[in-house]
Amino acid sequence: MDDLATLHVLGVKLVILVSVRLQVDRRLQANQDNVGVRVRGLRVTGPAELAAVQVECGLARSRVEAALSRALRSGGASHGRSTIGVDVVGGNGFVSGRPVGVVDGVDTGFTGAARLVDAAKISRHLDAGEIVLLSALAYSPWGDTFNVRTEEIAARAAPALLASKLIFVTAGYEFAWKDVDGSSAATNRRVASLRLDDARKLLERREELFESSGAAAQLLDLTQWCVAALEQGVTRAHLIAPTDGALLRELYTRDGAGTLISRDIYEGIRSATPSDIDSLVSLITPLEMDGTLLARPRPKLLEEVKRGCFYVLARDDLPIACASLKRLDDAGVRAELGCLVVAQKYRRQSKGDALLSYRDVDVEDAFWTRRHAGDD
Repeated sequence: MDDLATLHVLGVKLVILVSVRLQVDRRLQANQDNVGVRVRGLRVTGPAELAAVQVECGLARSRVEAALSRALRSGGASHGRSTIGVDVVGGNGFVSGRPVGVVDGVDTGFTGAARLVDAAKISRHLDAGEIVLLSALAYSPWGDTFNVRTEEIAARAAPALLASKLIFVTAGYEFAWKDVDGSSAATNRRVASLRLDDARKLLERREELFESSGAAAQLLDLTQWCVAALEQGVTRAHLIAPTDGALLRELYTRDGAGTLISRDIYEGIRSATPSDIDSLVSLITPLEMDGTLLARPRPKLLEEVKRGCFYVLARDDLPIACASLKRLDDAGVRAELGCLVVAQKYRRQSKGDALLSYRDVDVEDAFWTRRHAGDD
């Protein structure tokens, strides 16, 4: 909650949903020695299950309010308002529900789906500097109460609110790259980002690549909700593990702490612009100092950038690698390649190969120049 409190202090508008699935399972196990029935991932919600959801949602709300109150007060963030408590609002008027009905021949009872998200009402509270807290409970205009998956509510609310980000906290799992030798063992290299098309392809092959249960299934389930939100207009979705500081690292550092799924380009190759000069200087200077590259005065570097001679591999729009391409004839079929530099942190990850294979570098005759300081 400290991360959320910090974001609130920074002016980020927060809508929080707390899943109580595990807590409900524990309560049902204690009371009736089983966790009930599920159909296609949906809990069949009878009177006992609904009562357990209502109790756990109430407890979760109380705990969230207490945690946020402590975090904000310890940070001294009163925002000019009362220093007693924190402005967390919830209620029965934000999300309306409808019954799911019969699934695979099973009556799901009080299991529901999100019918409508009142984005205007939520936005008024957010504009007033309040945190909106939603739960798994949704209500019909006739007074019925439904148990709705929090992931569904989040995926519906985010585009309705024109949110730029949807963030899911996982059960502690994360996507990791597999070894290139074909081994089934995962490496410790986290998958930092996926484009929307890549996430779609991953979901298309989920039955082929992954088991139907376990950590992978949980991650893919969340990925599916992320894709649904992105397809409705949300720009970026994040999957992060529940560790201290992970949320802030994911949002405010270049490499993040989880997996970003984005509609825009998080990492890609583009032509350098004058605004990249500081980053280019930071990349090139160490190699100029050790004599690997000839020194380029800043004005000359800026001139080459304006002439379109430099390309950069950017992560979150910040260059992490660069290369120059100077065309030597009007037809653009002969060119000189040089100044291929990858930031130390990102070496041995095929970033240089990506720059070399960039599709816009479509010259027929190219050669490298390796000029050391002191060369003629």
